[in-house]
Amino acid sequence: MKIFKKKFEVDEDFLLVTSLLYIYIPIVIFLFLWTKIYIAAPVVVAVTFCLYAMISEVRKNRENVFTGEVIIRPNVWIFILLSLVILVFCYYMGWSGDAPQTSDWPKHNAVLRDLINYDWPVYYYLGNRSMLTYYIGQYIIPAFAGKMAGGSFEVAQYVMLFWNYIGIMLTFCWIIVLTRAVSSKRQIACTFMLFFFGGALPVAQIIVTSWFEVGFFHEFDYFRFLNYDSIYLQYRSNITDMRWVFQQCIVPWLSILLFYRYKNYRKHYMVMLLPNMLYATLAFIGSAFMAIFEAISSIVKRIKEKLKVSVIIKEIFSIQNILMFLTFGSVMILYFWGNVFSEKPDNMSFEFQLTSIEFLFTYVVFALCMFGLHGICIYRKYKANATYYIVMGILTVIPLFKMGFWNDWCMSLSIPPLMVLMIMIIRYLFDEVHNAAEGFRRGILVALLAIGALYPIMETTQIIKADDFQEKQECDWYYSLSQFANRDREDANDDLKYNYYSYDLENNIFVNYIARESDEKAGTIR
Repeated sequence: MKIFKKKFEVDEDFLLVTSLLYIYIPIVIFLFLWTKIYIAAPVVVAVTFCLYAMISEVRKNRENVFTGEVIIRPNVWIFILLSLVILVFCYYMGWSGDAPQTSDWPKHNAVLRDLINYDWPVYYYLGNRSMLTYYIGQYIIPAFAGKMAGGSFEVAQYVMLFWNYIGIMLTFCWIIVLTRAVSSKRQIACTFMLFFFGGALPVAQIIVTSWFEVGFFHEFDYFRFLNYDSIYLQYRSNITDMRWVFQQCIVPWLSILLFYRYKNYRKHYMVMLLPNMLYATLAFIGSAFMAIFEAISSIVKRIKEKLKVSVIIKEIFSIQNILMFLTFGSVMILYFWGNVFSEKPDNMSFEFQLTSIEFLFTYVVFALCMFGLHGICIYRKYKANATYYIVMGILTVIPLFKMGFWNDWCMSLSIPPLMVLMIMIIRYLFDEVHNAAEGFRRGILVALLAIGALYPIMETTQIIKADDFQEKQECDWYYSLSQFANRDREDANDDLKYNYYSYDLENNIFVNYIARESDEKAGTIR
């Protein structure tokens, strides 16, 4: 039975190249099919140069930078089994429309269908003339497949499942690499964390509802939010990210894991993080904060060691970083400009939240239960690690601000730092216990993780029970976003009217100078 002891190896170079291809292939398609050829071609050349420069430097310096090459060496059958388990979980995320979908999916399905049926870029004419301006990166491959299949929405759905599954598997592989989970038991633990990691929300809810003497289920959506009196605080669990906002988490997870692995490669920060703009704008801001503070900590460290700071400055302002920002970064800024900086209702504006005692109490409880106690438990391991303080600092500040009716700022900006916190926690749990105090801290942490996994497990159980294998269960109420592209429509909520479009196109630089010409006729769907 030697076959059951067979090992296989996937080296880190393969993961790096594959991950970058996964991230950048939709970007290349976007550039060539959304922008004029004389814009797309030089930008793609610049991006290709920067990608090649990063891959070459990582391969060249690996032995000098890392203490040892980390590769995946699992038992082949265990790894295959875990891959199948992950595939089953991906099915239950609703990506193919076969399993139950969440109430966010009418929008996801409408975006996907419009990308299939309309010319690119997508313009709407049924209300105010507008352009679809959204973080569409994760939709591009499925939509492209649907177009090639004669406008088949069903083909696009199954390609969506397949494409998202690849992204989750790459994320899983990087979790293995970064936590050194080379044993089967550790990889099983990583699989559990991939889907069920989250803060101890039930404890926070019990404390807040008891303090304010309100019913435990007094607000909707208790699986996800800490709600009280229009206070919406949420740090999503991983499974909530995948079920509700897959387009905002898969590539940002990959991106921040690459950054965490190669954070000493400051010349290539833009290559690793800038793509997030097309996939999840707020998650990009969260990862950008991490990069900025990592760079600052490197400068401070060199000052303390009385070394030349100019070395770090040159790396930060490398040709690759500047070139990526001036080319792809400029296109992305101009693409989103008409959406982000358009006039919007007050309930969607950016604001500081710490304005009442009620909020202060809710915020403190939220911070402690969702990440603070976890951070205290692992402090001794990471007390000399700048990334630890950066992650904890960003997670502490994010909830003090609000943007969007449901506070998208809090939910999405936290995606990158929460993933890094999860990696740190896993690495801490994989260490040996040396004394009783360490064992006590580990016990507290495991209890917090178990409580945090409660809602994701309950949600998964509900999905499985509600699944009907005999028919599609997609939420497809809207069909197209064209009907909401009208700021004067009073029966549509502000989220639908303002989050997905650029209006006033006559003054839009992207539309007038960068976007491809479209022969889309008013009111038609292709």
